[in-house]
Amino acid sequence: MNQETREHAERLNQETREHAEQLNRETRILIEALHDDVRGVADGVLQVNARLDRLEQSVTEQFEQHDKRLMRLEANRIK
Repeated sequence: MNQETREHAERLNQETREHAEQLNRETRILIEALHDDVRGVADGVLQVNARLDRLEQSVTEQFEQHDKRLMRLEANRIK
C-alpha cells in the first residue's frame, strides 16, 4: 500500500472512530431520557393505582351502607 492510501485509510479509521464515539454519546443521552420517561410513567401508574384503591374503598363503603339500608327496609317490611 502506498503512503497516500495508508493516510487515506487512517483518516477514514479516525473519522469512523469519531463517528462511533459521537453515536455512543447520543445513544447514552437518549437512553437517559428514556429512563426518565419510564420513571415518569411508573410514577403515573402508582398514582392511578392509589386513586383506584381509594375509589374501590369508597364504593365498597357505599355498597355496605346500601346493604344495611336494604336489610333494615326488608326487616321493617316483614314486621
